Amino acid sequence: MTVIVDELDIADPADVWTRAGFSIGADSICRIGGVRIRMAGRERGTGVIGWSLRGLPDDVDRLDGVPTARSDTGSVAPAVHANGVMAIDHVVLLSPDLHRTVESFAGVGL
Repeated sequence: MTVIVDELDIADPADVWTRAGFSIGADSICRIGGVRIRMAGRERGTGVIGWSLRGLPDDVDRLDGVPTARSDTGSVAPAVHANGVMAIDHVVLLSPDLHRTVESFAGVGL
C-alpha cells in the first residue's frame, strides 16, 4: 500500500497563516490539496511537530524522531485560499543524520 501524508501538525498559530492568505477552519485546520494542516500553536514547538500518514504499518508511531500517527480517514476536499495555493509539492524536515532519516522513511514506503 502507498503511504500518503494525511495531516501535518504545525507549531504555528492560525492567524499567521490567515494573514498569509490561507483559509483556516474554526477547528484550526487548513486544507491544502488533500492534506490537513493542523495549527497547534507556538507553545508546542517549532515547524512540523508531527504528522499522520495513510497506509502506514500498524507498528509505527515515530519515523526518525517525528511523532507519527496512522490515519484511516479519507482525503479532504481542498479549501480555496486567497493566496492561490492549491497543493503541497513536498514536505521539508531537518535531520541531523540524512542517511538514517532516508532509511527510516524508505522502510515504510515514503
